Amino acid sequence: MIVVCVVNPKASDGACLKRWPFIESLFVRAGMKCRLVSREGDLRGIAFDALAEIADSGCPGDAVLAAVGGDGTQHAIMNGIARFRKERPDADIPPYVPIPMGTGNNIAKSLFEIPFFSDKNGGVEAAVAIIANGVEREIDLGLVATEKNAAGVCFLDAFSIGADAAILADKDAASAKLAANHPLIMSIVKGYPLYAWHGLKTLCSMKSVECEVLVDGEPWYAGPLFNMVVNDTAIYGGEFDLTLSSFPDDGKLDALIFTSPADYLRKYLLGYRRLPRAARHVGSLPNGQLALRRGESFKVTLSGDLAAQVDGEPMEPGRRFEITALPGALKILAEKQGPRLTSDAT
Repeated sequence: MIVVCVVNPKASDGACLKRWPFIESLFVRAGMKCRLVSREGDLRGIAFDALAEIADSGCPGDAVLAAVGGDGTQHAIMNGIARFRKERPDADIPPYVPIPMGTGNNIAKSLFEIPFFSDKNGGVEAAVAIIANGVEREIDLGLVATEKNAAGVCFLDAFSIGADAAILADKDAASAKLAANHPLIMSIVKGYPLYAWHGLKTLCSMKSVECEVLVDGEPWYAGPLFNMVVNDTAIYGGEFDLTLSSFPDDGKLDALIFTSPADYLRKYLLGYRRLPRAARHVGSLPNGQLALRRGESFKVTLSGDLAAQVDGEPMEPGRRFEITALPGALKILAEKQGPRLTSDAT
């Protein structure tokens, strides 16, 4: 087996690339060959080129594609895989495994369900062990299409409209400004403190808009929308399990409506993933209308433009979004005796 590891040289201010000797030593210890792919540019294109090289090598069945980084890196790599699958449908695509080295690591936490799954708590070692001993599984992706991007963009973790995306956009803008003008301050307040500050500002200033949502072509929700999350996997925002029925291989997506700032706070406070399941269930209960729904497709129409994000990456604001499940679109490696990914719930 050879593991092709794609590393973004700019991720985490270069920290991922600096840790490469440690990652390589884990593969050597496990008796596996590995190859580093790291260059500046569009990670989707870099992943596409790596897959093409593997497919043309004559032994793609002996390869694994690993993405080293946070959820943004995983998002880019998965979209490169989706593009390769579309353009070369007859090619044999190797399984994918995330090696988590980000802040939230939602995708790794959701796929492997390892508590406190992060680099500091053995996430890298666990991912290497899964590559060495795991089994192949096919999981779903989501696809978001907009008025300006009819082809859409894929996601594995989640897509959201409203407050979450607005907070992310404000935080990213503030981070860029601080990094350019006050790097010392940025080193102190980066990450969750900066996110929390912009979250408070958004809760105090943002207003709900009217929306209509169709699920699988049928009317579902009509009313105020402050935030909406569409999950493919369970973990969202680093430490939240907002949609209890989210499983990445059931062919469906799970959507949760937040109607107001108060509803937003309630759902997040009760959605902390270390609370008992009964408490998290209360967080998804409706406020007047059904707030949580599973389906294969969602069509969202808003009365005004709202910010949007996909796998933690900002999208252009809009008022019309179509979100569709892509069953079995991604092949991964998972634990042999790992948790069941599919729910019996309908």
